[in-house]
Amino acid sequence: MLTTKQIEQAKSRKKSYRMSDTNSLFQFVTPTGDKIWQIRYFLESEKKALKTLTPNITNADNFCLIARE
Repeated sequence: MLTTKQIEQAKSRKKSYRMSDTNSLFQFVTPTGDKIWQIRYFLESEKKALKTLTPNITNADNFCLIARE
């Protein structure tokens, strides 16, 4: 599980990258330094989808959003 400190210290790179928080929750870091939460989930058993969550919210808030869905 990512800590707030790890997220704050994440640096931008030439290419975007993901930092895994749980099996399906990621912190996506762009080359400009933006940090965006994303969740990977399945639709119709096969199709993968990627949902972008509100940026700049805490881990606890993200887990609450996921639990509601």
